[in-house]
Amino acid sequence: MPLEARVVDTLGDSTLPALGRVDPTFALGAVPGDIRGAPRRTLQFIHLNDRPMATMATIDTAALSARIRDGLSRETDDLLISGVSVQPADTRFARVSVGFLKQGSPAKGMFVGFVDAYSYDPMSLFYFDRPCHVTGMTAGDRGTPSPITYDADVKKAGFTWLVAIEQQSGGEIVVVANASTPKMVVAAPTDNLKDGRFQLSESAGP
Repeated sequence: MPLEARVVDTLGDSTLPALGRVDPTFALGAVPGDIRGAPRRTLQFIHLNDRPMATMATIDTAALSARIRDGLSRETDDLLISGVSVQPADTRFARVSVGFLKQGSPAKGMFVGFVDAYSYDPMSLFYFDRPCHVTGMTAGDRGTPSPITYDADVKKAGFTWLVAIEQQSGGEIVVVANASTPKMVVAAPTDNLKDGRFQLSESAGP
């Protein structure tokens, strides 16, 4: 699964050339049965210095799904946070988390996430073990639009991208993203964020 990768400064301009000697790395994990939280371990590393183009990254979905499925089989069914539900109720799922490392250690003061490469809307990557429907409402994190309404009709087992679309009436609605939407993974200083969204310069791309 190829996607654009950006490491940017507070203004949204690319800083990848300056990071070339510190092994900029995205670390993927999985959070079973929850839309928030931190992973217990890293399941896959994406070293940007190993890529033919420094602004592209590839998620090995076959390897990642195998490791996620192994983790799901050991979890209990009591996984859901208050306010959000998944039907069928016995659906098992995990949210793919992403962190950013420099020289093998978590980079301090950085926020990391997936976004729609066109609209810059926040995205999240989930693994579901069956088709399902995710619904409910939850408060947003500090500094993000609230409430967040979930209405995601997942059509297949496996990986599914969800996108959070800001509503004119306030808050966000989270739905299944269009399969053809180009995705991006971004690491930026926390001062870059505005209303929970990355501020990205158009010149920061490839």
